[in-house]
Amino acid sequence: MSIDVQKFNDDVWDFICSKVKDAAVFIDEHAAECLHWNGGGMKLINAGASSVREFSQSEIGPHNQDIAVFLTCSPIVGDLYKLMESVIRASNFMSCLAVTGAGKKVHSLAKSLLTESTLNDSSDDPFVVLEAEMKSWMQEKVADSSKMVDAKVVSMPIFAVNFGGEKNHILLTPPFAHIFPAIIPSTQRLQKQAMSYHGKKAYNVNQSQTTSGETKLSKKIQLSMAHMADSLHRLLYKMGGRVEVYAMGHLSSLVAGEVSKRRAESWSNLVSQSGEVGLDASLILVDRTLDLATPCSHGSFALLDRIMATMAHLSGHTTDVAVDMTPLCYPKRPSCKVVGFPPGSLAHNPVIGEKTGAQGELLDLLAGGRRQKEVILGLHRQIMSAAISLRVRSSAPKAERITPKHGLCVSQALSHPTSQMFDYMSGAEKVLLQSLSLEEGKATAASEKSKEILSQVLL
Repeated sequence: MSIDVQKFNDDVWDFICSKVKDAAVFIDEHAAECLHWNGGGMKLINAGASSVREFSQSEIGPHNQDIAVFLTCSPIVGDLYKLMESVIRASNFMSCLAVTGAGKKVHSLAKSLLTESTLNDSSDDPFVVLEAEMKSWMQEKVADSSKMVDAKVVSMPIFAVNFGGEKNHILLTPPFAHIFPAIIPSTQRLQKQAMSYHGKKAYNVNQSQTTSGETKLSKKIQLSMAHMADSLHRLLYKMGGRVEVYAMGHLSSLVAGEVSKRRAESWSNLVSQSGEVGLDASLILVDRTLDLATPCSHGSFALLDRIMATMAHLSGHTTDVAVDMTPLCYPKRPSCKVVGFPPGSLAHNPVIGEKTGAQGELLDLLAGGRRQKEVILGLHRQIMSAAISLRVRSSAPKAERITPKHGLCVSQALSHPTSQMFDYMSGAEKVLLQSLSLEEGKATAASEKSKEILSQVLL
């Protein structure tokens, strides 16, 4: 049994869509990227939102708009808190809903780390405090003091992108893309702590280590780690059952310790609510610095590797690329000058009433490590199937029939100048490996051959 990540995401966005009717929606960059893979901005418009705006200093609500919904992956503290205050004070809202991807514990930790607040988890509810402040900001613009304003803060796990369709085999987390173990002297003590579990390739952290230990990590990184642990816990809680947590690397051990602690706290509640819970699973976290071999290789075992390495990313995105759609928008005017280009992307544009899992089959082709010829034939089958279902006739030869967006993406990635360099580097890697595997008696010759190849690469 696997975690149905798409169902998990659908539940989150269905809840949000049920709250946006007739509202001005303000959404931050990370939440917008998650929405991009779960229906896009039109999902909110189709749900009744009057407008969808960037959650930024330059945006305020329309003069006659009295309902607002704020969507963010982050805890509403610090600069984000000031930004929401600025937007509400400059607008005429009577009702505000703030949906955050961070839970109450993360908010309390953020308050203690990033502000001088004395908020205490045991005595003050951070959401209740924020709701009272939001009401006070709205009340300032209400001439009639007898009119009631309303504010609500809720937490929903907005953090996951299901990149693998129904197979659920690739889970991306845009809000945590910046987290990377720091390779600096200040982490040496943590590395020694991790190495204290000598003799084990991975160690079980179910004995409660936490991210709040005496670390020398920055406050923002500590908060991000706690936020990630909270998000993973909520995903695992939705899955149900007992989960064993393991980690490799000092940073992963801290995150895993926090996940394990939260799982232990919720286990008794889960059993009391569900009775017997038979599902067991393991969560293994590995520091990215311990898996540098694959990112440093130019083999591109999956075509998606080549696409991500050669194509420009969509502005503000970490998980999607910009596809030049000019050939489709101007098919009969190849000589016309176009300023910029109409951008496409890998994300599927769902039909109203359909779930977003339809994009998974196409992404599986790109991410599945298949040969280029097999991927192109698969794309051909997809467009022919879609053409038949839509009763579309194509006058193009069969060899030229490929999917518009994904076909353009594949062709642009393979024809990109950088792609040729990848082929060259991949060949150089193979020759280097072969030279290093020569017999003992030919070690000198192998060394000379390696130097020759490396000199060519450096040129």
